[in-house]
Amino acid sequence: MRKRYSATSGALDPLREQLCGDDFVVMNGKVVTNIDLSAAVAEHRARGALATLVLKENVAREHFSIVDVDARGRITRFAGFPEPEVSEVPIDGSASQQTVVPIDTAPLMFTGIQVLSPEILEYVPRSRFSHSTVDVYPPAIRAGEPIIAHISNADWFEMSTLNRYLEANLRLMRNDGRSMIAGQDCVVADGATVEESVLWDRVSVGQGAHLNHVVLGDDVQIPAGAVVERAVVVRRSNMREVERGEVRGDNIIVPI
Repeated sequence: MRKRYSATSGALDPLREQLCGDDFVVMNGKVVTNIDLSAAVAEHRARGALATLVLKENVAREHFSIVDVDARGRITRFAGFPEPEVSEVPIDGSASQQTVVPIDTAPLMFTGIQVLSPEILEYVPRSRFSHSTVDVYPPAIRAGEPIIAHISNADWFEMSTLNRYLEANLRLMRNDGRSMIAGQDCVVADGATVEESVLWDRVSVGQGAHLNHVVLGDDVQIPAGAVVERAVVVRRSNMREVERGEVRGDNIIVPI
């Protein structure tokens, strides 16, 4: 059993005081998952870990840092980004003959979910911004602390881009046999088609409109006969500045 972190460990800010009594879970706010947190907590406590990071296989080899784990299940380092699967093009350069050479082993990636013991706070720099996988966990690993991996194969979606947000919703909808999800007080007029799309609250879709792979924000009104595909639509009045996208009437349409 690890020594409990307490107020006697040094001057604490209010947040540290709140967290010093027991193990706690931290997870990124842009994650949607059904990962079993109770299993991660149980492994964390059974192994007396300082930190337990929930990892997944990065089968698609997306742009997430590789996490190296040793035979004991301890994390040894946060490496670079995975190489994509290699495409081989024949000597004649024929694109139609191009093949993809798969890489056998999928690297592990950090899900942004972690179970922490209060002692980890001793490694968190004070009075400045810090990044856990740069400024906190590496020094703890070098000090010999047990920073362990809990590997899960459950669903996990990270929504840092518009496309990731839409794709996560589509995956969840397809699991339920649906092609659209709508919030409160949405109205889709007769003759309108809405496919593979997400409607937030109070959305109105006019007669004969066609929507495919779109996200409509609160209070968006799509006029009759409009066609919108692979885009996010929000009310112009909700935006102070238009950094990207096209203004159409009361809406801003941002391609995905």
